[in-house]
Amino acid sequence: MDNKKFIGVILAAGFSSRAETFKMTLKFGENTVIENTIIKMSKYCSKIIVVGGYKIERLNFLSDKYDFVELIFNENYKDGMYSSVLKGFNRALEETNWENIIFTPGDYPAVRQEVYKRLIDISQHEASENIIIPIYKEKDYFRNGHPIILKKKLLTKNTLTDYGNLREFLYKRKQTHVKVEDKAILKDLDTMDDYKELLNM
Repeated sequence: MDNKKFIGVILAAGFSSRAETFKMTLKFGENTVIENTIIKMSKYCSKIIVVGGYKIERLNFLSDKYDFVELIFNENYKDGMYSSVLKGFNRALEETNWENIIFTPGDYPAVRQEVYKRLIDISQHEASENIIIPIYKEKDYFRNGHPIILKKKLLTKNTLTDYGNLREFLYKRKQTHVKVEDKAILKDLDTMDDYKELLNM
């Protein structure tokens, strides 16, 4: 796999208000929550952009510890998640040596390495306008999860600002849904109960 074809964007700018602590630096195995996401993604990306906001100083260690990580500040983080999406994607567009973005919020630390590999393998054979999204069957229906993969040609500054949120942007695009046997693609860390559940996974 030519990892120069991939760039990563990870969101870590939120308030973590429901968790009542800064969730990105909670211990998760031998590393932190966000580091687990970074390490798995790093096997396929030449560079990873982490978008910080609230308490960004708690993430400064990332760019020191991982030379392929660039931590950037979203000054509009109070405006919500999509402002961080825009910040991260627009920063990625300033780079030249990539063809695909692997994107996820930083609080999906339990997603298995095999999921990343499967999505990336499939992305190499799909039409360039398709967004690759993992899905997991819960009860009687499939739910979309993270990470997702987008082709560079789908992302221009003008295109991104035409939408009010990421869901709306994705809905207007062709999608390839990939069935995976990993419930962790649905499990972000919003509360401390989520944290305990993720640790058990």
